[in-house]
Amino acid sequence: MTSLPLAASSDAAQSTLSALTPGTTATVIAVDVPGEVGERLMEMGMTRGTRVTLVRRGFLGDPLQVNLRGYMLTLRKAQARLIRVTA
Repeated sequence: MTSLPLAASSDAAQSTLSALTPGTTATVIAVDVPGEVGERLMEMGMTRGTRVTLVRRGFLGDPLQVNLRGYMLTLRKAQARLIRVTA
């Protein structure tokens, strides 16, 4: 499992990427997705400090489409639950 810790001085409320509503922008705190998938997400730019916007959810809430670093990325809800963000 790969995770980047949050600095201890943060006062902002933490949440997960899956808990955001469409149109909401947040900052990535940590990527706790295990194994190769987590590594690949970080290679694709999903790293601590990156601003992400939830664009839309698929039918029944899965998958999720997010905008980060100028491109669109689609994630499963289970993966998005393991990405911690702050508004």
